[in-house]
Amino acid sequence: MAKAKKQSLAESRGIYDSRESNSIAVVLVAASIDATSKALADELKSERRECDIYGTKLKFSGSAYFPFQLSGHTWTTIVSGYDPEVFDASLAKRLSARLKAKAIGYVFEDTSCSTTCQLFDGGELVEVIYHDFESDAAKAKMLTPAEFAQLTKKGFRDGFYFHSKIRPLKAGAITQDSLDDAIADFFRAQDALLFFLTSEKGGTFTLDAGGAADVLRADMVLANPKQKTDKKKKMDEFLKQFPWNQ
Repeated sequence: MAKAKKQSLAESRGIYDSRESNSIAVVLVAASIDATSKALADELKSERRECDIYGTKLKFSGSAYFPFQLSGHTWTTIVSGYDPEVFDASLAKRLSARLKAKAIGYVFEDTSCSTTCQLFDGGELVEVIYHDFESDAAKAKMLTPAEFAQLTKKGFRDGFYFHSKIRPLKAGAITQDSLDDAIADFFRAQDALLFFLTSEKGGTFTLDAGGAADVLRADMVLANPKQKTDKKKKMDEFLKQFPWNQ
């Protein structure tokens, strides 16, 4: 993925470093670390939330989320191990609605080789870039308002397309070759930085690039195991409608 200029983390906007080959899910919320951390804990019905944990060794089991706010940034970033049963772009929508703020959901899924980048405002989807790496389209299709509304309900999958309610993007503006730059521009337009170079080795949250001085605060929110189970049950019920799963 295209790299932003090697400025300090506080100054960087767009995309900080190249994408890894593994699946990635990142949520950014245009709110303080405290407001975002509390909203995340409420959303996940978490029974454990730890504040200001950067560099501190924690003991926990299950799925942990790490919201952190970089110095010089108004957005709070949330990272976790990729788990589509719990952590996906819909979390950005829910937090956006809960906080009445903007939120970004970014997902790269290595099995399907697809990239989804969505911007919500007050829970409403206002911009999307979707790219399926199997698509042979040279240029992304600019969705009509009707197509955008339909896919918003059905879900974004298959193809290469974009739509924005807030930016004057033009047809043909995003190509296979310029996709990385387009996603970087997406983040820069929101004065945001896609940064996921973190580590939780040994239960200790740190940045792989940068250090404690680059972080205003980092928290840990432990997912409620029942939350994951309920979502998995709903997904299993949904999949039963397809003949090959019967």
